[in-house]
Amino acid sequence: MNLLYTVITAGIPCLIGGLFAGVNHSIGTQKTTKIINTLQTKSHLATDAVLFAEDAFTALGGPAKLESAKTNLIGRLNDCGVSVTSEEADTLIRSAYQTAKNDFGVEISKAVTS
Repeated sequence: MNLLYTVITAGIPCLIGGLFAGVNHSIGTQKTTKIINTLQTKSHLATDAVLFAEDAFTALGGPAKLESAKTNLIGRLNDCGVSVTSEEADTLIRSAYQTAKNDFGVEISKAVTS
C-alpha cells in the first residue's frame, strides 16, 4: 500500500509538470509563429506599397513616392489590425525599395536612398 501511495504521490506532480511544460511550449510556439507571420505581413505589404507607388505615381519624384508608399503601408497594416510606428514603416519601405531595386530593377529615385 505504501509503495502504491508513493508512486501515485510522486507520479502526479510529474504528470502535472509535464502537462504544464507541454502547454508552455505550445504557447511559446504560437507566439513565435504569430510574430513571424506579422513580420512577413509587414514585409510583403511594404513591397506591395513600393511597387504600387512606382506604378501609380509615375509623375512624382523619389521622396514623394516614398511618402505615398509609407502612407499606403500604414493604412493597409492598420486595416489588417497590425500596428506600426512611422519610423518602422519608413524602415520597411526603404528595405522593400532596396529589395525591389535589386530584384526587379525598380528605381524610384536616387533621393530615396540618400
